[in-house]
Amino acid sequence: MNLPTPDPDCAICQGTGAADHSHFAMDPCPRCAPDAFRHFKWRNTLTSFIGTKRLEARPLSLGDYNNYRGWTIPAGQDPAQPGYLVKYEDGYESWSPKQIFDAAYNPLDAMTFGHAVEMMKAGLRVTRAGWNGAGMFAYLVPEASYPVQTGAAKEHFGEGAMVPYRAYLALKTAQGDVATWQPSASDVLATDWSVAA
Repeated sequence: MNLPTPDPDCAICQGTGAADHSHFAMDPCPRCAPDAFRHFKWRNTLTSFIGTKRLEARPLSLGDYNNYRGWTIPAGQDPAQPGYLVKYEDGYESWSPKQIFDAAYNPLDAMTFGHAVEMMKAGLRVTRAGWNGAGMFAYLVPEASYPVQTGAAKEHFGEGAMVPYRAYLALKTAQGDVATWQPSASDVLATDWSVAA
């Protein structure tokens, strides 16, 4: 945004163009640049977010997307601009520029651990391409309770009691059994996570 030349006699900014001339703040002067001041004040009310959602997409240029929609591409836009046709779980479709899409999304067979956690929270099983054992996968066991089994638990909770347990991650091992699981640093930093078949 091009800002107008500030008034050197302005009582607010004293010719600096900043709303707070004593600190040279980034907000423009409301008297010398009222339009810019309104824009910056609106921008400063925005809150930062980060999200994870599952969707489908395929490469599609901006021009081809407009053709797909039956629209005429607006003047000044590049029809060859690369991007993606994006379809959300509710069926809504939109277009995203390639650079923005690639920075935000990973294929389901190349997820980060953060994405894998979100998949487990949704009730899905996840696995890594880098795991050597066949058939291994991890999943989230939600908090619940089970009938008391061991003598130690009976002594504490009482005969016939229900023992509460917290949510935890479980691993189906290559040996065919299940163990509680703590991911390693390699697991957390890996980008080869996928939803298990």
